Amino acid sequence: MFDSLDQAAEFGVIEPTMVKQIRAGKGVVAIVQFEPSKVVDAYGKGDEAGVARAAALIKQMRTDVLKTVPVKPTQLFELVPAFVTELFNSELALRLINHKHVLSLAPDRPNVLHLDESLPRVRQPQVVTGSGLTGAGTSVVVLDTGADYTDVAFGMCSAPGVPAGCRVPVAFDIAPDDRSLDDHGHGTNVAAIVAGVAPGANVIPIDVYEGRYIWDRHAIAALSWVLGKHYVYNIAAVNMSYGFDQYFNSPCGGAGFLNLYTSPFQMMRQAGVLPVASAGNHAMHNPTFTSGVSVPSCTAGAIAVGAVHTRDETDDQPGENCTDKAPISFDQITCFTAGGPMVDVLAPGTGITAAGITMTGTSQASPHAAGAVALLKQAAPNSSALDREIQLTTSSVQILDPRTGLTRPRLDLPSAVRRAAPVPNDNRSDKTVLIGSSGRFAQTTWTAGSEPGETGHAGDPGGASVWYEWTASQAINAVITTDGSDFDTLLSVYSVDAMGNLAVLGENDDEAMGISTSRVAVGVAAGQRIQIAIDGKLDTTTGFTATGHAKLTWNLPNDDIADAVSFPDTIFANGAARSGSNLRSTHQFGEQAHCGDVYARASVWYKWEPSTDQSVRARLGGVQLTCLAIYSAPRALTQPAFSDLTRIVSGSDDQGDAIDVTFDAVTANTYWMAVDGVSFESACYPNGMCDYITTAGPFSLQLN
Repeated sequence: MFDSLDQAAEFGVIEPTMVKQIRAGKGVVAIVQFEPSKVVDAYGKGDEAGVARAAALIKQMRTDVLKTVPVKPTQLFELVPAFVTELFNSELALRLINHKHVLSLAPDRPNVLHLDESLPRVRQPQVVTGSGLTGAGTSVVVLDTGADYTDVAFGMCSAPGVPAGCRVPVAFDIAPDDRSLDDHGHGTNVAAIVAGVAPGANVIPIDVYEGRYIWDRHAIAALSWVLGKHYVYNIAAVNMSYGFDQYFNSPCGGAGFLNLYTSPFQMMRQAGVLPVASAGNHAMHNPTFTSGVSVPSCTAGAIAVGAVHTRDETDDQPGENCTDKAPISFDQITCFTAGGPMVDVLAPGTGITAAGITMTGTSQASPHAAGAVALLKQAAPNSSALDREIQLTTSSVQILDPRTGLTRPRLDLPSAVRRAAPVPNDNRSDKTVLIGSSGRFAQTTWTAGSEPGETGHAGDPGGASVWYEWTASQAINAVITTDGSDFDTLLSVYSVDAMGNLAVLGENDDEAMGISTSRVAVGVAAGQRIQIAIDGKLDTTTGFTATGHAKLTWNLPNDDIADAVSFPDTIFANGAARSGSNLRSTHQFGEQAHCGDVYARASVWYKWEPSTDQSVRARLGGVQLTCLAIYSAPRALTQPAFSDLTRIVSGSDDQGDAIDVTFDAVTANTYWMAVDGVSFESACYPNGMCDYITTAGPFSLQLN
C-alpha cells in the first residue's frame, strides 16, 4: 500500500508528470493496468475457450475495481487487462493504485508515424514467383492511419470483402471516425507494402490515428481486437509503423517506464501472432547519434525493424535530422534509423513506392518484415511465434552498423523460407532414399536450386531440382509420377553405375496436353538402383523456375480409376482374390466420398466385367480399418468419369472386421470397386478446422 502518489511514483507505479498534472487540477487521461499474469495464463494459446476465460477474468477485475473506486471508464478493452479513465483527483488516483488488481497508472502517450525496388532486394521474387508461396490463407493487421482499400494493390475493393478478389476482409476505425479510408496516406503505403511482399495474404487495416498521433489507448484497443479475432482471420503478424521516440537498448517496461504493450505482445505470441514494429527514425539527436529504439519496438517480444537504403544513389539523401552523403550504396544503413542491440532485422526503407505513394522511413522497412511473416506462416503453418522470429532473422546478408559496431541481419526471404521449409535433398549427394516397392513422398521445393554442372531435366533448364534414390526389389515395370504436385514439373529417371555415373532411363515434361505434372514408365531389373530428379519448369517470361508442393509417386498402379486392377470376367465357385495396399494412395480431383467419409483420402481401384448375370459376394479384409464402395457404369464407358458411376453397395468397418456385401451383377455393366481407409481427426485448431489422417495398409479383396 502506498501512502501518497509521490511514494507510488518513486516505485514506478505512476509517472511523476502525471502526479503533477493531477495535483494541478488538470485532467489526466490514465490507462489503468491490471496485474496481467492470471489473464495471460487464462488466455493460453488464444483458442475460443482461452479468449472467453481471459475476457471474463478482465471483466471481473474491472468490476471489482469500479465497485470500490468511483471512476468513470472512457474506454474498455475486452482482452487487454486495462481500461482508460480521466483523473482529476489525487485521492481517487491513490485508491486506484492501491487496489489489489491494479498494477500501475500509465499515461496515454502520443506516438508519431515513422515516416518497387525493394522486393528484389529482399529476393522476394525468388520465393514467390511461380511457387504458390504467397501468404495465402493468412492475414496481416496494420495499425496505422487506415488504408484506401479501393486501390488496385488491395484488389480494388468496393467494400471490405467485396468483390471476391478483395484482399481486405475487414477494415474499421478505432480512433474517432474521420470519414476517410485514409486521411494521411501513410497507412495505405504501409499496408500496400505488406500486400506486395505477400501477394496472397489478406491485409486488415485498423485506423488508430487521431489528429497527428496514434494514442496508446487506440492501439491497445486494436490489439485487444486482434487477441479475440486472430484465429478467425488466421493472423500472422501485426505491423506497427509508429512509435514514442525514446532510446531503449534493452526491453522496456517496469519501474521507470510503464509499458502498455507488454502483456498484449506476450499473449499475441502465445497465439502465434508476431508483433512487428518500426525501430524509429530518431537516431540523430542534437545532432549526434544516440543508440536505442522507440516504443513499442522496445517491448519484449516485438520484432524491431531498422532501415537500409533501397538502391545505390549518386545524390545526397536527406533523412530525419540528418543527411546521407553521396555516393550511397544499396544496403547501407540509413542515417536516421534507430540502432543498437534491440534492432532485430533490417529491411529496405528509402523511397518505397506502394499504392502510388512514395515514402521513406523505418515505417516502410517494418511492413517488409510483417509481410514476410505471412509467407513463413504459410510455409510452416504449425510453427510457433519463436520459430518465425528465428526464421525471419535468418539471413545470408549481414549488415554492419558503423555507428554501433553491431552487425544485424537484413531481411532475405530465401534464407528465411529455407529455414522454415528446408529442402534437404536439394543436392544429388543428399538424395532422399525411397523405401518399399511402392509409395508416395511429398515435400516443398520453394528454395531448391541446381548444382554446378547439373544439366537440365526433361529438356528444360529448370533450376530447382530435388533428388531421390530407389532400388527395385524385383524386376518391374516401374511407374513414377509427380501427380498431385501443384506446379509445372519436370521428371527424369536415371540408372546409376558403380562409379555413380547417370544414364537417362526416361524423362517427361508434361504427362499429357493440358496436364503439367509428369509421368515416366521404365523397366527396372531386380536390385537395380535408380535416381530420380524432380525439377520445376523455367518460365522464360519471368526468368524464374516453378516450385511448390512436390508429390512423387512410385509404383501405385491402381491409385487412379484409370489404372484400376481387373478381376477375371468369370468368377468360379472358389472365387477370385486380389491382394493390394492403399499405403500412400490419394483421391483424384472430383472423386466421391466412399462410404460417406468425406475426409478419407487413400483409395485404390479395381474393376470387373462379368461374363454372366449373377449374384456376387464381395469381402474385404485387412489389418487396418477399411471402406469398400462398389459402383456400376455402362460397359461401353471404358474410362468413366466419377459422375458416370452409380453406387451399388458400400460398407465401412470401424472395428477392424472383414466387410462382407452382396450385389446383383449384369453383363451390361462394368463394376468399379474402390478400397479406401477410414478417416480420423489428428489435430483441431481454434478456428474450428481439423486435420485428418486416413488409415492405410495391405488388404485382400475377394469376389465369390
